Amino acid sequence: LFWIVVLLTVFSYGCSVFVTAMIGSNAIYDCVEEEEDCTPFDRRRYFGSTARSMFTLFQVLTADSWSGVVRPVVEGPQPSMVF
Repeated sequence: LFWIVVLLTVFSYGCSVFVTAMIGSNAIYDCVEEEEDCTPFDRRRYFGSTARSMFTLFQVLTADSWSGVVRPVVEGPQPSMVF
């Protein structure tokens, strides 16, 4: 059981580093005032640091209000739906 927790933590850390680099530091996910259907999404709140990304990924994994996080990412300009 200990090694399962260790492996999940290492995997979660690796994914959070990737998501922080791809979404947290990408200004494309900010709203532009000219867009009509722009949903407010604070990328720094969810993916601003590695720790925040790990918590957000844990939140999505446990299905705790995951739609507010996933929908703006999936509807974003990049094909992040694969991740």
